[in-house]
Amino acid sequence: MLDKEQLERLDLAFNPRSVAILGATKEPDRVGYSILESVLRGGYEGRVVPIHPRHQEILGQKVFARLDDVDGPVDLAIVALNERASVEAMDECGQHDVKGAICVAGGYKEMGGEGEALQARLAEAAVRNRVMLVGPNTLGLINAQAGLNASFWPTELHRGGVFSLITQSGGVGQMIGFKAQDEGLVINKWVGVGNRAALDFDDFLQYLAQDPTTKVIAVFMEGTESARRFVQLAGEVVKRKPVVILKGGKAELSQLCAQTHTGSMAGSPKVYHDVFEQFGLIVVDSVDEMVSVSKALALAPLPRGNRVAILTPSAGPSILLVDLLDSLGCVLVPFASETMERLEGLFRDVPVVLKNPLDAAAVGYSGDLYAQLADIVLADVGVDLLIAVSIDHKNRRFPSGELIELSRKHGKPVVVYYISDVEHVHKHREACQAGGIPFYLSAEETAWGAAGLVRYARLRS
Repeated sequence: MLDKEQLERLDLAFNPRSVAILGATKEPDRVGYSILESVLRGGYEGRVVPIHPRHQEILGQKVFARLDDVDGPVDLAIVALNERASVEAMDECGQHDVKGAICVAGGYKEMGGEGEALQARLAEAAVRNRVMLVGPNTLGLINAQAGLNASFWPTELHRGGVFSLITQSGGVGQMIGFKAQDEGLVINKWVGVGNRAALDFDDFLQYLAQDPTTKVIAVFMEGTESARRFVQLAGEVVKRKPVVILKGGKAELSQLCAQTHTGSMAGSPKVYHDVFEQFGLIVVDSVDEMVSVSKALALAPLPRGNRVAILTPSAGPSILLVDLLDSLGCVLVPFASETMERLEGLFRDVPVVLKNPLDAAAVGYSGDLYAQLADIVLADVGVDLLIAVSIDHKNRRFPSGELIELSRKHGKPVVVYYISDVEHVHKHREACQAGGIPFYLSAEETAWGAAGLVRYARLRS
């Protein structure tokens, strides 16, 4: 567990007043250039300090030969040096009371004995100098709230998200990030733990647990030697915030890959899975499932139970949903007699079988009538969550505004499954998700999102 001073120093690494890039360079194909470009492009408003002994200016920024030449404090150092120079940089950071450092270099524990010894020296230097070290062998970290992209992947940042990610792999972290972007899920904080020389999963989990701007924490893990600390802490965190976890290294070959990737021991996948669930983590099996579950938890209120209703203008999609929901612990219950009476009033002279799922047929293609049906279903005391299915049509209106109002009126989550191509979905999705309704384009993702809400509601209760 991090003590108060360590948490404060880590917070300054995430919210620095000034950032130094050790090894900044003018060559666009080098990591030091990409890191500086990332910091500038992300919208960071603090002081940016490139460090290089032979350059005077890079990307319009004044360059300093060494940290000694910098007037004023530096809170975060991004170290774009080789593995041996990075060790020496920890002492330089300590001399200037740098609060946090990101070491992007590889060549440490993942390389075997000699690299492991070098990583031990790096960790010892960081601890000795009170530097909160991220990595080594990491893509870096992002704090969108602060406009800080402290990685070597230049991209613009969007503020306002509540979803934060801890990832052992930069590549998988990018997979999750790009999928989240495609789903309209804004990332708040993103941290690549890499080889975890000084800071491990539990340290970042502890930090995000007390971060007021993080509502949902997701974790991609290959393996850790500190699993006990992690799950014990996670068991406390999930009482306040959901923790969604994807574990890599299930096959024997992938476990070997994990060891040579970040120097981690993957361990038995079944043991990990059982322990995670025992401590209340939401275990997922893919990037798509992680993002689907996290999006629902980030946007929607929790249901009171696991009783789901489906409203659709076409029976087929609901059949797929029923199969998926049943396997994920959700239950479709019959509507109450009062609900049936109210529905009958809307279906006079319309050949429809009134049941859950409710196939509204032609009535379901009218935006106004669809909203009336949703109101009736959400009013049913036996319904905890509504999945609203719709199919994109040029001449028919999707009642996104009414669904938002109805979710708030009844205090129940609504999850939308919208059947469409990607091109025609953005307007409806942005409106729904801004109003607290997660919006999906596939039956699988819809079921994962709805079930994620049910699973976490069960844990909280």
